[in-house]
Amino acid sequence: DTIYKNILEKDFEHLEFNAHSLKGVTGAFMDPVPANLARQLEEIAHDQTDQDLAELFDKLKVAAESLLKELNEMKETF
Repeated sequence: DTIYKNILEKDFEHLEFNAHSLKGVTGAFMDPVPANLARQLEEIAHDQTDQDLAELFDKLKVAAESLLKELNEMKETF
């Protein structure tokens, strides 16, 4: 996972970019939870600190997986 790799490497520049991109994608599906978590990651990366990055990433992963599950369920109904 790219964002996880950015966190491990403390590559704040790419983390900020990738979190921003994910924020836009999840926001397009009108799911505020992963979009908000991605925004928080983006802000932390912008500040170039690793405070709470691992915890936020874990929450984001769960929220994104939930969104993906919902989208797959919707896909099956069409």
